[in-house]
Amino acid sequence: MHTGGEPLRIIHSGYPSIEGGTLLEKRRYVREKLDHLRTMLMREPRGHFDMYGALVVESDLPEADLAVLFMHNEGYSTMCGHGVIGLGRYAVDYNLVKPVSPETLVRIQCPCGLVTAHVEYREGVSGAVRFESVPAFAFLTNQKIDVDGYGCVEYDIGYGGAFYALADVAQFGLDLGKSPIQDIIAAGSGLTEAVRRSVPLSHPESPDLAFLYGAILTDGRDEYCNEPTANICIFADCQVE
Repeated sequence: MHTGGEPLRIIHSGYPSIEGGTLLEKRRYVREKLDHLRTMLMREPRGHFDMYGALVVESDLPEADLAVLFMHNEGYSTMCGHGVIGLGRYAVDYNLVKPVSPETLVRIQCPCGLVTAHVEYREGVSGAVRFESVPAFAFLTNQKIDVDGYGCVEYDIGYGGAFYALADVAQFGLDLGKSPIQDIIAAGSGLTEAVRRSVPLSHPESPDLAFLYGAILTDGRDEYCNEPTANICIFADCQVE
């Protein structure tokens, strides 16, 4: 599937038995025991550098309609917005839930927790999807760090199913609408590596959630406004969305 151009390869059968009493335990098991299947499915010749995957597994939450393990070119994430959008339509189109007009609720257990997707459904066809994620919080704000090749950068760390470092792209001498994407990737990756080296993370529910997934570079308009704002997310091994 594609959601706004983002790829999503949904694996619904064929995987070996996955051990673990919780979804995070299942994530740990596939990472340690079945990672050869991820590389086969995500990388060339069957996939490509920016491929993203969703492995449908058994949920340990009675209220969930399905559970998922997300995967990408580097490993396994704990939350994916475009993945949830795709899975919402998948659940409706493949009758994992009973469709209801004008919106069908799909409760998806992600490694970070339960996420609820609202799938538009009219005249037998699924459509637009919105979702409610797990509680988000600011972990650190107004921090400064030295990024190799760029100097001192001010950043925040936020959590919304995964931890990200956020910074205004102008600090790197770049513009989201004009700069080459490889330059933006290099800046975001540099910020990610600098924060990983220097800042220990913690999560109130599980240490398995306490890792920095990537960086989000913004256009600097961080306060709410009526005009559209822009950001680019650099995650995993230099994947972009």
